[in-house]
Amino acid sequence: MSQIDFLLGRSIARKRVSCGISQGDLAIRTGISKHDIAGFEAGTARATASQLFGIARALDIRIETLFRDIAAAAQTGARDEGRSGWRDANDVEDDYHALPLDYRSAVFEFLIASGKERADTAKGSADAEEDRQP
Repeated sequence: MSQIDFLLGRSIARKRVSCGISQGDLAIRTGISKHDIAGFEAGTARATASQLFGIARALDIRIETLFRDIAAAAQTGARDEGRSGWRDANDVEDDYHALPLDYRSAVFEFLIASGKERADTAKGSADAEEDRQP
């Protein structure tokens, strides 16, 4: 998929989250499968024009709003480089909350494990440095 698909998906996710609507609820309101909604938001699936209109209607926004966010992101230099182009922590949070719950749980567990591993590594390095002191 293209950078436009990625940015459009992020825009859909942001608007959905700001409306307090789950992917499942959006799927019900639009008649689009939850799997497809998740794909649009992840930028791995391309929404048709009629699907975009349905999403906008379900979110009670004008369809132009979704594209305005894309234009703003492009102007501020947002990139699609395996998600390394996040501009700030709010983007990370929005993308995290756009994930299905089971994925969020897995990401959370991974982050906790990574944090413990880093802490253990840092402690080991500090202990080794302390051992080297005369």
